[in-house]
Amino acid sequence: MWKWGGPIFSSERQPSPAIGVKSPMTNRMRLLILEDDPRRTAAMRERLEDRFSPYETLILPDAPSFIAAYREAPERVLAISLDHDLEPVNNQNPEPGTGRDAADFLAQLPADGPRLPIVIHSTNRAAVDGMERVLDEAGYPVHRVTPYGDLEWISEAWFPEFRKCILDAVDAASLAVSPSVPGFS
Repeated sequence: MWKWGGPIFSSERQPSPAIGVKSPMTNRMRLLILEDDPRRTAAMRERLEDRFSPYETLILPDAPSFIAAYREAPERVLAISLDHDLEPVNNQNPEPGTGRDAADFLAQLPADGPRLPIVIHSTNRAAVDGMERVLDEAGYPVHRVTPYGDLEWISEAWFPEFRKCILDAVDAASLAVSPSVPGFS
């Protein structure tokens, strides 16, 4: 399991382990998702593993863990999805933060760094507006998905939007690589 080496912002909150991670120490590109609900997590993982198994899917239950995972290997992150309202999972972290914490972290990264596609999935409209604004001002392509019903929104709305973000990021990455590199033609 990866270790985190310092405070996040002015807080001393510690990250929780990613949900369902088999081997975080790999060189595969990553899909980073901030989501605390175990049922949503399972549904998202099922959809992604079915279509995007070559990528490492990290679903993190709190903002400190998300930020730590990003910091660990920012060059391997391909696409991001953020929830806003987070609850402690199994009392692992009594202060899980919010999706706004993750959005603020991403927004303060150097402007010349990559601007990965981000999907915000939350029913908290006011919070989503704020997250979208800070990420948009920092130059990130932001997409919104509003959950509805039970879990059907994951297959019907979230997955198609996140899939588009992943494919756009793969296309952008392949354009940045020389055509002479094996695997990129």
